[in-house]
This record gives sequence, structure tokens and C-alpha cells, in this order.
Amino acid sequence: MSQVTDLMENHRWVYWLDETATERLCLDEPRFRVSVVVEGVQGYFPTGGGDVVPWYWDEQTCRAKNAALGYSREEELKIVGSSMFAQTSD
Repeated sequence: MSQVTDLMENHRWVYWLDETATERLCLDEPRFRVSVVVEGVQGYFPTGGGDVVPWYWDEQTCRAKNAALGYSREEELKIVGSSMFAQTSD
């Protein structure tokens, strides 16, 4: 089991788009690389890597996916905020 999978099974998490990131797809509407943010865990985990193609979504899709996980926008932002202020375990 990967570190991310273990974290996702044992913590609250949301999908997140960094709209300031330079890595994005510009089609008819901008699409940004999707990351997973885990509550209380510093940083984020971009989708894709190695042989796996990353996901690119617009904000509406990202919010809908988080809503399907049962999170309001307020809860989404609390989870992301907890990640931003989490301390490293070093």
C-alpha cells in the first residue's frame, strides 16, 4: 500500500487544484492538475506520476467530486488549511 493510499484510508482528504500552478491544460476552459490534500498532513500529492497520467479538472468538477465525498466548500478549505499549517514530523 502506498503512503498516499494509507493516508487517504485513515484521514479526511479532498481533491485540490492549484490554479496558480504553471502545469495546466488550456482548452476551451482552463483545467488544472488535480492533487490530493490530506487533513493535518503537510503538503499535497499531485495525481499521476511514473506511467500514470495526471488528472486535469476545472474548479466545478473538483468541487463536485469533493461534494460527492460529503464535503462542503467550508470543510474543503478547513482540510486544505490544516495541511498548510501542519508541522513536519522531523
